[in-house]
Amino acid sequence: MLPHLNVRNDPAPWIIVFPIAFPFVVYAARLIVRVASAPAVAFQRAFVFLICGFYVPALWSFWSVLTRQNLRQDYLPYYPLAFVLASGALLAVSRSLAKYDLHVTQSLRRVPLPAFIALIEFFLAVTTHPFWTDRARIETNLLRGVLKLTDPGDYVLDCKGETIFRQRCFRPVTESIALERLRRGLMADNAAERCIATHTGVAVMMGRMPARARAFVWENYIPVGDNLLVAGRFLGPSSADGTRMDFGVVIPAPYKIIARDNVPVRGTLDGMPYDGPRFLAPGEHTFVQTSPGATLVLLWAQAVDRNFIPLKFSRPAAKG
Repeated sequence: MLPHLNVRNDPAPWIIVFPIAFPFVVYAARLIVRVASAPAVAFQRAFVFLICGFYVPALWSFWSVLTRQNLRQDYLPYYPLAFVLASGALLAVSRSLAKYDLHVTQSLRRVPLPAFIALIEFFLAVTTHPFWTDRARIETNLLRGVLKLTDPGDYVLDCKGETIFRQRCFRPVTESIALERLRRGLMADNAAERCIATHTGVAVMMGRMPARARAFVWENYIPVGDNLLVAGRFLGPSSADGTRMDFGVVIPAPYKIIARDNVPVRGTLDGMPYDGPRFLAPGEHTFVQTSPGATLVLLWAQAVDRNFIPLKFSRPAAKG
C-alpha cells in the first residue's frame, strides 16, 4: 500500500462519498424490485443496478489514483453494465410514450427510442472520431521502426511494454503507482544498469520514465525517429585539437562513426585505423579525424546497417 499516493482522493470529503451515496442506490434498487413483473426479472435488474451503484461511489471514495487522464480506463468495467441499464430504461420510456396519441409516438411504435439514440451516437462518433483518420499512426510507425531496427533477441527500454514484440530490459511498468514507489525508494530504479547489462541499443520514450532513467537515455541515446532512440552520441572536437574527439561509451556494443549525407569518415579510433564497425567497451575512447571536417556521430552499428540515421541528419543542414 502507498498512503497518500494521490492527495486529490485522500481527504475525508472523498471518503464519505460512498457511505452517503450507496444507501440511495439501495433504495433505488428496492424501487426497481417493486415494479418488476417477476421475481427473476427483479433480481436481474436489481443485481446489475447495485453493481453499477456500488462501483462508481466506491471508485471515487477509495481508489487513490483516480485522475481526469485515466477516467476512461477506470470506468471501463462500468460502461457495459450501464449500457444494459440505459437500454432497458429507454425501452421502457419508448413503450410508455407509444401509448399516447402524439405525432412523435407514431415513429416510436415503428422504431424504439434506443434506435434513435444509437443513430445519434453513431453520427457523433463519426464526427468526433472519423474512421478515415489514422490516429494510430504514431504507434504503428514506432512498432514498425522497432521491428526493423531490432532482432527478436535484442532488448528494448520502454515505459509500459509498448514495443510488444521485443523483450524489455527494465521490467517495471512505469505507471503512477510504480513511479511513486520509485520516487519513495521502495523499488530500485536500475534501468540504466539493466541497459548496460543487457547491451540495450534501443530506447522508446513514449510515456513516463523515472527521472534517473530519462536522464540516462537522453545522455546516451540519439533520436532516430518519433519517440525512438538508439545508443550513441554526437562527437565534438577537443578545445586543443580540432581533429581529436574524446568521448565516453556506456552501452557496450558495436558502433559506427557516420557523417551527414554518407560522407566517408576516416581517422583512427583508439590509436587504430577506423575501417568500419567496432565493438566498444564502456569507458573513454578517442577518435582522431583525418577526413574533411563534418559533424560526426557515434551510432549503434545495427541501426546504421538498417538505414537509421539521427533525426538531426534527416533535417536540412543549417547554412552558415
